[in-house]
Amino acid sequence: MAAPSTIAGSVGFADEVTPGLAVAPALHLPVLEETIERTDNPLESDAIWANRRIRDEDASNGGNIEVAGSVNLELSNRGDTKLFKHIFGAAPSTSGAGPYAHTFTLGDSSGLTASIQAGVPGVNGTVYPKTSTGCKLSSAEIAGDVGEIVTLGTEWVGMRQTIGSRTVADGVLNTTTTVTSANANFTEADRYKPISGTGIPVGAYISSIVSESTILLSAAATATATGVSIVIGKALASVTYPADRYPYKMVHAYLTIGGTAYDMTSFSLGIDNQIEARYFAGDACSKEPMSNGNLAEVGGTIGTEFGGLDLYDRYLSHEKFALVIGLSNGADSLVVTTNSRFTPGGSPNISGRGRVMQDIPFSCLGAGTDASGITAVLTNSDATS
Repeated sequence: MAAPSTIAGSVGFADEVTPGLAVAPALHLPVLEETIERTDNPLESDAIWANRRIRDEDASNGGNIEVAGSVNLELSNRGDTKLFKHIFGAAPSTSGAGPYAHTFTLGDSSGLTASIQAGVPGVNGTVYPKTSTGCKLSSAEIAGDVGEIVTLGTEWVGMRQTIGSRTVADGVLNTTTTVTSANANFTEADRYKPISGTGIPVGAYISSIVSESTILLSAAATATATGVSIVIGKALASVTYPADRYPYKMVHAYLTIGGTAYDMTSFSLGIDNQIEARYFAGDACSKEPMSNGNLAEVGGTIGTEFGGLDLYDRYLSHEKFALVIGLSNGADSLVVTTNSRFTPGGSPNISGRGRVMQDIPFSCLGAGTDASGITAVLTNSDATS
């Protein structure tokens, strides 16, 4: 029996081979918060029904299903390489061997999706698998304040989400999409759940509920058989964490602007990939989320003391410069280099007693062959992403 609280919770990630088809988590990371939700939006008729003062039950039924939310973590020296691949939308260029240097630049994330499984503990001592599939990272932010651990916030848009898992032993297959089970007691809550078993194609899910004993699969079975043990939903994966994982703290951070080091009290750096869901006739769920065609937005804020006019003059002169935010702890490091300029909002102001502080916003711009304006080099013991 698991602890009846979030102490037993977990979050795991896996790259998908085919967008939307569930894969068991291959990587678990300690998590601060997971809020990916499925929202079933009802379509409600506005038609007038004579003498009805509230909407009739037959005038409200299912519409599009949205899957979206966040996974927030502490930025650490091991395991985050996979997340950076999804943040930047492309696999890194990797060199070295223990440590490895993974170099990321912005890319086209088409075909790059993840299965994200949260283990959600109930007060009954059961941990329920909440599996979100077809997840595309829409935006991310790295942030830190003096005296604190650096955080990594990620936002995702997905295709499908299901909760729970059970196994029945009397499945019947016949090389079609039809599967029957006298004991399964299928309901509409099973629709879109992953389903697996001998003779069921890898990644298949339940596309339709015909009755309590009959369902239709997303792909035809490859065998004719009775007494098949089938798993409905994605079973909760065993949780293991990367060895020797330590969070980065602000004591590991540094800042340079135009090659000059500056004191820093806080920072935030975000990437918005402009990802949206895609809906079509015949299915309530999104196809693979993709870019909406708008330019990615990359930028953030630097916090520092007001010690002279150097930084503000860079803003007034519209100067472009290399802004580098780094984190270094032994052999592990993250170095983010941006081609940036300061944007409105960083003027020094008097507010209360104490030192005058500046929170200076910046945005990243492409420069020549570096169209993305940002490069991140993650050095750690992760052999692959």
